[in-house]
Amino acid sequence: MPGALHRADARGRRWTYAADYPRPWRPGVWRLTYMTRLRGALYAGIQDNDGRERFDYVRVAPPPGVREFAQEHVEARRHPESGGASITLRWSDVALPDDAGWPTDITRCRDALVVLAAGGLCRLAAPPDGAPATRLAPAPMERGTGGF
Repeated sequence: MPGALHRADARGRRWTYAADYPRPWRPGVWRLTYMTRLRGALYAGIQDNDGRERFDYVRVAPPPGVREFAQEHVEARRHPESGGASITLRWSDVALPDDAGWPTDITRCRDALVVLAAGGLCRLAAPPDGAPATRLAPAPMERGTGGF
């Protein structure tokens, strides 16, 4: 079963199939995971449940002016440092401020990683800086207490 990408219609109400990986289909199960956008392209990690995949991620990059991606915009790639087929490229423990709570999401923003945690938004300096995480904003207040 291939991993599939779907896209929303113009009103964001209906999701339709747009592309998949691998193509052509092969026996096995794939998932497209850990998606992020960077410089006009969508990157998604490849998870192969059988461990035979030689690529690390797909890059989905429609040409300029094209507003909807399709199968012909999907390209599998290898991470040059890992030699391919690695699900985690880099792992390290990061200390968040004591009252940040548990992390729920992470994304790259310019020169840093930004972590959304239960207790607020934190900024991590990009490696090899190693500076401690800093609080950008506290968590919003609960409903009915002046928050959202």
